[in-house]
Amino acid sequence: MASQNSLRLCTFNCRSVKNSVFDVQKLCDSYDIIFLQEHWLLPFELSILSNIHNDFLAFGTSAVNVRDDLITGRPYGGTAVLYRKTFARFVNIVDCREPRMCAAKVTTREGPVLFVNVYMPTDTNDDYSCDEYVDMYMKISSVFSAVDAIYIVIAGDFNCRQGSRFNDVFHKFLHDEQLTCVDMLLLNGVFTYLSNDGQHMSWIDHIVCSRTMLPYVTDIGVLQDKLCSDHMPLYASFQSLIDMNCSADEPSTHSHGKKYCDWSRASCNDLERYKLNLSAGSK
Repeated sequence: MASQNSLRLCTFNCRSVKNSVFDVQKLCDSYDIIFLQEHWLLPFELSILSNIHNDFLAFGTSAVNVRDDLITGRPYGGTAVLYRKTFARFVNIVDCREPRMCAAKVTTREGPVLFVNVYMPTDTNDDYSCDEYVDMYMKISSVFSAVDAIYIVIAGDFNCRQGSRFNDVFHKFLHDEQLTCVDMLLLNGVFTYLSNDGQHMSWIDHIVCSRTMLPYVTDIGVLQDKLCSDHMPLYASFQSLIDMNCSADEPSTHSHGKKYCDWSRASCNDLERYKLNLSAGSK
């Protein structure tokens, strides 16, 4: 169980939640929000997620299309979020309409923060996979712009090895959205993927957040336990981010009870209009 007011996040490409259910249950014992990628569930099997642990609620998306009673699409993929029931009053599910991502808006001391779970496309060395990869970042930005959230946390399988063309797209996205990859900033020489034959390893799972949220990060690491998946869980702790004494009807927006504008998301036109309004009000 996490300490009072902290939020412990863990992201895990489980490569079939049915095969790794005991691994996921173990994660639930230690973390408050679990991001799963590649759960491999069909749409009518998503209820399995809510039965993994008695202390958790869940929601997710399937990568399989079963319209017209025909199963189309790849029989793998899918994303899901499990969150502790004690955090339920702070969590609002966001409909992303995209099987490669699911999200929730979480009420924090800083205000509403968008938590996004992603399973990014794999590079198949063609233009289509590259376009799909770029498009996913556009979808993340679009969801962030559409919801009432001032900061964002993105975690999951980014499928961008060091030196790859997808890695360049990843870092451009971080720069454009003023985000920081927390694990790459605070860890060194780790890997989150190990091939079945043990010959290949890479660091492709990440936790990313708005730069303003960095002071809340007090712990981060990779769990090297023997698991059913070829990925290792990556975790981070956000200390004092949640006010557990806050009621659901009167959520805290800041530790001092004040609301702050997120000027990092303001355009030049927004700033000019604000200046004009200030000038008009001072006359």
